[in-house]
Amino acid sequence: MATAQDVLDVARSLIGIHETPDGSNIAHPITDWAKKYGWSSGDAWCSWTVSFEFYHTADAIDGAALIYNHPSGYSGDFRTMGEKHNLIIPHPKVGAIDVMDFDGKPDFTDHVGIVESVNADGSWVNIEGNHQNQVMRVTRKVGGGSHWFIMPKYSEVPQPGKPKEDDGMLYQGPGYATSDGKKFRFLDCYKARYNYWFKTVGPETTLHIDLFQKNGLEHKVDVKTVYGIQDHDIQAIAAKKPMTDSFVLTVISDTPVEMSLREVPK
Repeated sequence: MATAQDVLDVARSLIGIHETPDGSNIAHPITDWAKKYGWSSGDAWCSWTVSFEFYHTADAIDGAALIYNHPSGYSGDFRTMGEKHNLIIPHPKVGAIDVMDFDGKPDFTDHVGIVESVNADGSWVNIEGNHQNQVMRVTRKVGGGSHWFIMPKYSEVPQPGKPKEDDGMLYQGPGYATSDGKKFRFLDCYKARYNYWFKTVGPETTLHIDLFQKNGLEHKVDVKTVYGIQDHDIQAIAAKKPMTDSFVLTVISDTPVEMSLREVPK
C-alpha cells in the first residue's frame, strides 16, 4: 500500500499550478484528468486535487485504493468515506485529508486539502487546490472553521491488532430483532481486564453503538455507516468514556446483519 509520503510527493509537485485564466476553475492538468470522472468546466476543483494526488502515486493502483477507488469533486465525500471506514481522527497528522467547513453548515462542507506538516503550536500546513486560484501551502489552525481529519490506511499507519479466530468468542449470530432493526446487547463487559472486538457482516447499514453504565446511565458513543465485513474496536471507545470497570454494550443496526463479539484478555 502507498505511504503518506508517496501521496505528499504528488501534492508537492502540484504546488504552483494556477487557474487559466484566473476565476475559470480550469487548472491543468488536474481538471483535464478529472473530466473522465465527471468534472465539468467551471466546477470547483479542490476535491479533484486531492483525488488526483492519490491516483498519481508511483503505484497508482495502491494510491487509488487508499480512497477506495472513488475520486470525487465534493469535499464531503471524503468525510463520508472517513465515517464509513472508521478513518476519522481527532487531530491533524501528516498525510491526513482535512475536510473543512467555514459557514457553520456542516451538512455541506466547503473545502478540502491534505496535511503536509504539523507545527509545535498546534497549527498545521495543508497543500490545497483551488485556494486563491491555485495549488498552494496554507497554514490552518483550530478555530478557523470546522475540520474533519481522515487518515487513509497508509502502509506505515499501524492498524489496531484484531483477535484471532479462536480468541474469546462470546457471541456469534444474528442481532436480536427489535422494532427499529437488529439489536445486540451484551452484559458485563470489563474494560480494565479485556479488549472487546465487535464484528459486523452484511449489507450496508447504520450502526448505533452505545455503552451503558450498570446504573443505567447511558453514554451515546457512535453512529456509523458500515458495510461488508468490519471490526469495531470497542475498547478504544470505552477508554474515552468516564465509566467504571463494568459496562453494557448495545448495538442496533438499521438492517439485519450478522454480529459477533470477542473478548481478549489484556
